[in-house]
Amino acid sequence: MFKWVRRFPSASRSQNMVTFITLPREIRDEIYEILLLLPILNAAPSVADVQKANTRRDSEHVSARNIRYPSQRPTKNPIVSLLLANRQLHDEASLAIERYQKCGGVALVLDLLLEGNKWFYPTWISILPYAPVVQRIRIQIRNFAASDEAGGHPFSAVWRLGHLCNNYLKRGPALVDGEDFQRTIIVEHLTVDIISDPLLDETGSSDQSAIQREMLRDFMINNIDVLLVDRYRRQSVPWGPLFLSRVRELNIAYEGNILKSINVFERAKQCKVQVVELPEKNRT
Repeated sequence: MFKWVRRFPSASRSQNMVTFITLPREIRDEIYEILLLLPILNAAPSVADVQKANTRRDSEHVSARNIRYPSQRPTKNPIVSLLLANRQLHDEASLAIERYQKCGGVALVLDLLLEGNKWFYPTWISILPYAPVVQRIRIQIRNFAASDEAGGHPFSAVWRLGHLCNNYLKRGPALVDGEDFQRTIIVEHLTVDIISDPLLDETGSSDQSAIQREMLRDFMINNIDVLLVDRYRRQSVPWGPLFLSRVRELNIAYEGNILKSINVFERAKQCKVQVVELPEKNRT
């Protein structure tokens, strides 16, 4: 008859094991930096039900003319949440995040779902709720058989995107309206990436969604200069001045491939827009 006996590691063996907290502080700081820089672009895009559940209940809808969409709480990077949840690592992680914010290396992701007849679902995937200088923002647009009013028409989608960027540059990713939340945010590289969503396309209307994505891609590539410069001069794009003064570079991408890059700083000089300067500590 066999008898299974569970063997526990000896005390001497456990004492010789290397754990994260026993590593030198310099090495731990380097690991924190690597973890904060890990891309979160492959995080599963939020769906409509998640977006609705994430809507702030203590603020009004943000509106622009006939455009209405619910204000959203930013979705936090799970790596940061885990670091801060650990009592032993909380203080060190907090200092690492503070250094990360001050160096201007903050990167954000915004997921936009254009779907149905009226809703426009924005969800921020962010490390920090607010940073004055953001190095990179990637806006991924998923279009699923949206009506013209919901962003199915290219001009409608770009118009909504402009207002969304305008709100972010003034108030941060929480999109809370109100004078008390006025801020100055500078974005060095903004990439708009029009992507497909296999999970949505499997449910139907994939052909219509593909056509809408291609129309939006072509419209942005061919007309973004007109929207930024010519229409600004005619004062027909209310979000133009803020965008020109605070964004340095704009990239238009399709399925992850950058198709067009625009030096927004140069466009601002053409329009004689006063550009917001980078804080002294962020200049290189």
